[in-house]
Amino acid sequence: MKKILIIGDSFVEFPNENWNLDHGYVKETWVKLIFDNIKNYEIIVDGQSSRDIQTIIDKWIIHLPKLSIDDILIVCIPTFYRTRLPLKKENWINCEFGEYKFLNKFIGANSYKEGDTMVDSFNHSGFKLKTDLIEIYQVLNSTPSAITNHLDVINSLKMITPCYSYLFSWDNISHDDHEIEDKKILVDNIGIWETLNDVYIKTNWTDGVSKDMHWSKEMHELFYNYLINKKLKNYIL
Repeated sequence: MKKILIIGDSFVEFPNENWNLDHGYVKETWVKLIFDNIKNYEIIVDGQSSRDIQTIIDKWIIHLPKLSIDDILIVCIPTFYRTRLPLKKENWINCEFGEYKFLNKFIGANSYKEGDTMVDSFNHSGFKLKTDLIEIYQVLNSTPSAITNHLDVINSLKMITPCYSYLFSWDNISHDDHEIEDKKILVDNIGIWETLNDVYIKTNWTDGVSKDMHWSKEMHELFYNYLINKKLKNYIL
């Protein structure tokens, strides 16, 4: 069966039993709308909150041999400064979509709290993981060398991917040499950008979530319609 593979961070996560608490009661995300409305494709979601760009690139490479010409790949590119932490082997996360199986072996450092026992802190070598080390990696990942290298890899992966691939980002990407529809491009193409924090302010604090930059329900619907009617129109078979 043809498949739509979606890779990214919390902007592509499939709603779960904790979604109400974590994401301001938005259950009808654009991913959920794809699940509900696109019936002739198997939908596979490899998403994880706070995921970094290196893990997303790794996931793309790992999934690449399973993609065929009639499939569709959607990749969400996060901000580039993020880094990742290895989970202890017993805490690797098994993910299954029918017969399609994969593992999540890392968590994004933004989801880490110092002393988290799920993370492999290398205590066997006398090393203790500290948040200041994470901050150093975040600085290094923000350099032009790191960012342009990731963009070069992404451009190459897009060229060798056998199916149609669509890349977007909720962040603004300051470099021109890429094929990612970032926040600025999406605002130009969709017309608005609305977050849960925007809803919180607009409704005088009766709805939405303070300081939450995830999309509102309306933004998820607008992005879904844009995706289906503009970007995937010629590829959904």
